Amino acid sequence: MEEDAGEDEEEAGDEEESENAASEDTGVPPNFHRRRAGEKKTPALSLFKNFPTTFGNWQDFHEVFQAYQVKTYQHFSKRTSTSVTVRNNQIKRAALRLKRQGKKQRKKEQFLPEEWGQFSKTLVCTHGQPYHSRGKGRRKHEKVRGTECSARVNARVKATFDDSWVLRVTVSGSHNHDLNEHVWEEYSGNRTVTDAGLQQDVGVLRKAGATAKGILQYLRERTGKCVLLFNFDITCLTLVHLWYIW
Repeated sequence: MEEDAGEDEEEAGDEEESENAASEDTGVPPNFHRRRAGEKKTPALSLFKNFPTTFGNWQDFHEVFQAYQVKTYQHFSKRTSTSVTVRNNQIKRAALRLKRQGKKQRKKEQFLPEEWGQFSKTLVCTHGQPYHSRGKGRRKHEKVRGTECSARVNARVKATFDDSWVLRVTVSGSHNHDLNEHVWEEYSGNRTVTDAGLQQDVGVLRKAGATAKGILQYLRERTGKCVLLFNFDITCLTLVHLWYIW
């Protein structure tokens, strides 16, 4: 795995899609579990030694990356992305600008295949996302996300020497917070059932008169995990919050 030497910063005019991954269910101030002064940070690169640096498509990358996050207790979310269409337009504009200036291009412009869809994505540690408290301070949580963590992963489509295209992955920054199972289980995304089939099943069971305890037991059997009732919302079928005990 190579260290990102600044490639994660998108070119001017890139199409950006920011996603705020800050915790939505806590009202306590951020930086609660930032490491104490004097403690060493954990370079993100050291945690990606066994992670592949190239992929043949975005789907393979996301599948492997998701499994790797679970294995290493690192939680990343997308910060910015640039589509292939936007990137190709940038290449065209750059070529026209050089032509108007009477300058020669160092190499012929090479447009990305549209079938890739996305040219690049930058994913940052959830603890590095902007923190916006939306709670009223009634529920106290031991772990909060905002620590200004600098760990990030950049994936972008690049041409190879034989003119084929691959997805290259680079890593930069350091984690300034703990990485362990306990912290991992604090992330709301890891306590949420988003499977559409299970959500639909919950609705059917509820209409049939099943109790919350019965529905919970059903979900335990379907997920293969021991789950405890945390915030079981069977009224809003878009989210079913559960606490997972791994």
